[in-house]
This record gives sequence, C-alpha cells and structure tokens, in this order.
Amino acid sequence: MIYWIKDEKENGQPYPNSRTPLLSVLTERLKRQAPFPKAEGALCVCLAGAGGKTSLLWELRQECDSLGQSALVTTTTHMMLTPRMLETGFAAGTPVLPPIREGEWIKCAAPDPDSLETFRHQRDVLLIEADGSRRLPMKIPASHEPVIPEWSRIILVLCGLSALGQPPEKVCHRWALFGKNRETLCRVTPALMADVMREYYLEPLSRRFPSALVLPVWNQADTPALLEQARQTAALCGWSFQLITRISPAKPDNTAD
Repeated sequence: MIYWIKDEKENGQPYPNSRTPLLSVLTERLKRQAPFPKAEGALCVCLAGAGGKTSLLWELRQECDSLGQSALVTTTTHMMLTPRMLETGFAAGTPVLPPIREGEWIKCAAPDPDSLETFRHQRDVLLIEADGSRRLPMKIPASHEPVIPEWSRIILVLCGLSALGQPPEKVCHRWALFGKNRETLCRVTPALMADVMREYYLEPLSRRFPSALVLPVWNQADTPALLEQARQTAALCGWSFQLITRISPAKPDNTAD
C-alpha cells in the first residue's frame, strides 16, 4: 500500500510516507487530538463508506501482525470471509443461510453483540467493517448506517476514485438519498465526491463520536492522474487530516497464513 497524508499542520501538502505502518500513523494522530476517555479493551478501528474497505482491513490486519499486536477482523453488517479465516481466528462472523459463495469467499453476518464485546477484551486491536456498499466505489448512507460501536476510536471513511467521471446513479450506492439537485448531476466530480464525504459521513460521525479520530480515505489512486484528482478532492473536502491510498484487492491466499 502506498499512501499520502494531507494534514493542515503540514501546510496542506500531501507527502509520500510508505514506510511507517498506517496503524502507527493513525494511533499517533489519535493521541494528538482531544483526550479520549480512558478506554477498556481493544483499540477499535471501524471502516465505512465504499471502495476498498475489506482490502484496507487486510492491510491493517497484516500491520498488526508485524507490530506484534493481536487483532481480529469482523463486521457489524456483512462481509466476505473464507472458512480458513474463521477456523484460525483470523476473522469472526456468522455465515449466512442459505450460503452465499464467491469462489473461496463466503458471505458472513455480524457476530452477536455479546461475542463482539468478548472479542473487544481478548485482542489488542479490533478491525470492523461497519458499512455495506454493494461493491460500488461510492456511497450515501441510510439513516441507520454506518453501524459503528460507541467505543470506536478510529473511523476511516473510504471513497473509491474510480467513481470520478461516471454517472452517479451507476457508481454510488443509495444515490437516491442525495438531496440537492440530484437530477442535474450527470457525472461524479471531485467537488461532488468531497461534498458527499463531508456532508453525509465526516460531519455526522464527528458529531456522534466527538473523541474519535474520523477521517476520509480517498482510495484507488492507481495512476498519476487519479492521484492528482485525489489531491483536488481532498482540498475541496477541507478536512484537517486525510489519507490518499492505493490498496491491492484482498486475496484469500495472502490472508490468514
């Protein structure tokens, strides 16, 4: 994974920083903001939005291994896992019935709340996929979404840059919920992407979780052109701390080893 960090205290300029584990960057930033109430149990990192949540979860899970931290991947909604991940304790979920399979992957529902609370006190880090997007790169959440535990400390909201230039109704999950001149918008622009991120995710989540680190992740910066568009989108979003990432899709054979 290659990522850039946009921080208002760094003159608003993204800079390459691919050596430091992302989880270390996030926890250090968390310490710098308003004091968080003394927490018991695991550091809870939730991923919301669209365009690479599962792949980023695996990246963070592997970082935890390299840092010597015990971690668990799970969900509060649904996610695709493999039987081996469940058997080895790499991840936790309840396979849905009747089974839904895609190759080696099986669709799993969230563990029950008691199990989630137990996991919280068994691991150093809990990595939670807290939103669904129907495999689309952009999303507007419904009123009950994302499903984030109250004890979450880091909330990463993803948006896939592959949505840029596309008709929003084809690439944005729940596009019908967009409330402003929806019929006049023919293509996803950096301004629209930034507006959706800020209005529907960052501002509501920051009000709901005032002591958590809430930040946008502009993913799929796979080309120089997309990287430049990501920088434009980040500037329009105006959030104080943002990430721009390029993350390879998760594969069953490189997880849960």
